[in-house]
Amino acid sequence: MAGMFGSFGDRLGTVFANLSIGQKIVLIAVVAGGLLGLYGIVYWAGTPDYVPLFSNLPAEDAGKVVDWLDENGIEYRLEQGGSRVLVSRDSQYEARIQLAQEGLPSKRSTGFEIFDQTNLGMSEFVQKLNFRRALEGELSRTIESLDEIDQARVHIVLPEQALFREKEKEPTASVAMKLRSGLSQPQVQGITHLLASAVEGLEPNRVTIIDARGNILSNMSDRDPLMALSTTQLQLKQTVEQNLTEKVQSMLNQLLGHDKSIVRVSTDLDFTRSETMSELFDPELTAVRSEELNETTRTSEKQEAAGGADSGQSQAGTTDQANESNSVTNYEVSKTISTTTSQSGGIKRITASVIIDGAYEQVEDADGNATMEYRDRTPREMQMITEAVRGALGVNEDRGDEVSVINIAFQAPPSNLIPEDTIWTWLQRFGPDILRNLLLAAAVLGGLFYVRNLLSKSSQAAREVWERRIAALPGGKQSLAALPGAIGEGGEMLALPDIDSELPSEVIEANQLQQQIVDFAGERPEVAARLLKTWLVDEY
Repeated sequence: MAGMFGSFGDRLGTVFANLSIGQKIVLIAVVAGGLLGLYGIVYWAGTPDYVPLFSNLPAEDAGKVVDWLDENGIEYRLEQGGSRVLVSRDSQYEARIQLAQEGLPSKRSTGFEIFDQTNLGMSEFVQKLNFRRALEGELSRTIESLDEIDQARVHIVLPEQALFREKEKEPTASVAMKLRSGLSQPQVQGITHLLASAVEGLEPNRVTIIDARGNILSNMSDRDPLMALSTTQLQLKQTVEQNLTEKVQSMLNQLLGHDKSIVRVSTDLDFTRSETMSELFDPELTAVRSEELNETTRTSEKQEAAGGADSGQSQAGTTDQANESNSVTNYEVSKTISTTTSQSGGIKRITASVIIDGAYEQVEDADGNATMEYRDRTPREMQMITEAVRGALGVNEDRGDEVSVINIAFQAPPSNLIPEDTIWTWLQRFGPDILRNLLLAAAVLGGLFYVRNLLSKSSQAAREVWERRIAALPGGKQSLAALPGAIGEGGEMLALPDIDSELPSEVIEANQLQQQIVDFAGERPEVAARLLKTWLVDEY
């Protein structure tokens, strides 16, 4: 073993001695870097993973926690000026549970555990005060359990119940939070509804949430409808202006190139909403609405005497009948009722300002150096760009839309059109091609080495087969000297003797059978494969 390591060291020293000075420096740097990296990995793997035990501790509680960790032999670290204590991940939960049994940290929010100790002499006012403190503490703990929140304090105002409903006051709540990261509006709404659901009679619009800097996070638009309307109108205005700006900017980027134009669009929106109703009557167009027909028949009788009055004879009478008819027809005049509603949010006026850069042309100075020369846009180019911008914005001159397109040089033109290539620009330009060519060359060399090794192994296998065959000939290994290319003692080329004439008949028959099998497999490979598969199945 020692000899093997000694020879390896000698070879390594010889190789190192044959290297140039630059190669030696690179080799030493690579070995040193590898050793340092290995040491760093081992050191990092052996260092315990420290995680926060408690954060934002008061100085008094932090001192007690550190003393307890020292007494129990637990390694720790301090951060954030001593207010944050970190321990190894393996000791985090066990230490936290044991410290909780010791009552640490003591400066935490008081929850419903305040009622664990009964006090018979407690007044009703103190009971209500403790209930409010417990409710505020429980809500603070719940809010602090969110990942984005570091600290939270909740203040709740519970008014006394009044005798009359109209004199009752609604409860209110406020939350002050110290954030680890920003809160989204849905998260703020979630905290608001959490408080509203936990406090009886509390409405979401009665909750105020601020951060450590005093910024109001709660949505104040719920309390003032006019503010909500103004916020919605402002958002609509910003959305319209952003859409118009993106339309024009994307068009100019494709036309002039990136960073060659600046677009600003301002819009005046009409948020008034009106509804107009009109009724039109056409006296020339009438229609029968209703018709009433009444017919009346009257019958009257008249009696006359046949003789004198004293004759006592019977009297004869006559009957009169009269018919009356009456019809009433009502006509309706044609009436048209139309209602027009104007939707709010329409565009009243568009004002756009567009600044474009000029053109840069390559020119050669007296020395033949290529330089950049700035050129203003021609009037025709400015007209075409202006028309394109007006079309993209949908400009309507009747409503007073204005579009201003100005040509200003954004920066001084560079003196040299073709800057000097640095290593970074050279790599950006030719790096992909070089990498592709290197990979292709590596693949070709790998294929060549593979073919070379394969041919070497095949030649060695063929050599071994010939040696075994010739060894079986009369004369044994002495016949190896008669291989093609062998040289005799006198320097003459030795020829291979006729092997078939000296081989036993069994060997010749075996060789002929082997050649027949090879020929059969070459002519009918499918049949040979099925036959070989059948032999394998029968074997096992």
